[in-house]
Amino acid sequence: PLNSLKKVKNLIPGLIPAGDKWNEYPLVRIRESQNCTRQKRSKLAKNLCQTTERPNILILLLESFRAAEVGVYGSTLGLTPEFDRWSKQGVIFNNFYANGFQTRHGLVATYCSLFPNYGAAVMKRYSRNNFMCLPEILKNFGYATSWVYGSDANFDGQSTFLPKIGFDKIIDEFDYADSAATLGWGLADEELFRKLETVLDNEQQPFFSSALTITNHHPFEVPDEYKLHQGELVKDRFREAVHYTDAMLGKFLNRISKKPWFNNTVVFVTADTSSFQPAERDSKNFEEFVKLRTQVPLLILSGKSVSVGKGNGGVVITQPASQVELAPTIMDILAEKITVPWVGRSLLEPIEDLQVMPLRAYTNRPGAYWAVIEENARYYQEENKIDHFTGSQGKEKYLRLKDVGASWHKTIRWVLQENLLWPEK
Repeated sequence: PLNSLKKVKNLIPGLIPAGDKWNEYPLVRIRESQNCTRQKRSKLAKNLCQTTERPNILILLLESFRAAEVGVYGSTLGLTPEFDRWSKQGVIFNNFYANGFQTRHGLVATYCSLFPNYGAAVMKRYSRNNFMCLPEILKNFGYATSWVYGSDANFDGQSTFLPKIGFDKIIDEFDYADSAATLGWGLADEELFRKLETVLDNEQQPFFSSALTITNHHPFEVPDEYKLHQGELVKDRFREAVHYTDAMLGKFLNRISKKPWFNNTVVFVTADTSSFQPAERDSKNFEEFVKLRTQVPLLILSGKSVSVGKGNGGVVITQPASQVELAPTIMDILAEKITVPWVGRSLLEPIEDLQVMPLRAYTNRPGAYWAVIEENARYYQEENKIDHFTGSQGKEKYLRLKDVGASWHKTIRWVLQENLLWPEK
């Protein structure tokens, strides 16, 4: 593991903190979060950086909401008119990936900027480890924190892990009215968004809240008015559920955009993970196969821009990125210096920084593939260890990306097994 750590430690942004107590924690860095205060800011920073009070932060994780079914990402199925409409008011990332393939992977990556462990579940096996994640950091800066779910939070250790990392309020299926409508695995997404709206209306500001929907999960049940009547195969029901979730998302955004607190809120709309359902088109090659099954949407809305009717013209960001970038980006928006064991980078970095060290997206579906993706070079490995490389930079880059991906897998496993993320509090 030490050899693997040596290969990736220089990829972690920030300065190694001074003092003996940090020597055992190899991922910890001091991050200055200065991309909002630079004189020359990136396109994204110009859209998102706040000039006055600390913004509310809202992360919406849509269950298995894959980019392949979304219109602005190229789908012709017409399933997501609401997401497509709102994308014209915000910033879209068209090369954004889920770090893993299950909800638990997405939660750890999003809230803790930590690559998932593709063995024992982090939220269960390592629940006694020490973490320093986004909710706790924001609490330390005076934020109220809440997490809203449409099913049982005991699933996969969520009810233990999420409070541990800083969520003060956990709202799950037991907090809804008995009359609340259910679909499949839990509360209908319409009910979840209504509950989330109520929570936010009554939350002290600034707040950090996140919600995880459930309807777009097998068995993909939807109300009759959202059935598309295109077939009874699982893929047909999946598309109906995507369409329903999109409709409920649109209604929710329409409602909250009229709230007094929305003007000072930054909303991140993405997915917990992707889906392995068949895509609408066949893959031309292995690279497209991975993209169709792992890419997820990312839409960032600045309430300040939306509220004055300007939006920001549907800005599109092309650099590859993944869920581990979300927490560093949020702290960059706040322009707060922090000390954290995070592996991701801020999406607000200016282009000159990206030219020195390009953003990379990391994704993994054990038993199928893993990948390391840069804008001009991409490495993929199949389950049978067949390599695929796309790029113009030759064998040296191919070997570098392969080595980096394998080294991160080993490093994360070792750090979790030895509880070396963060010192005991």
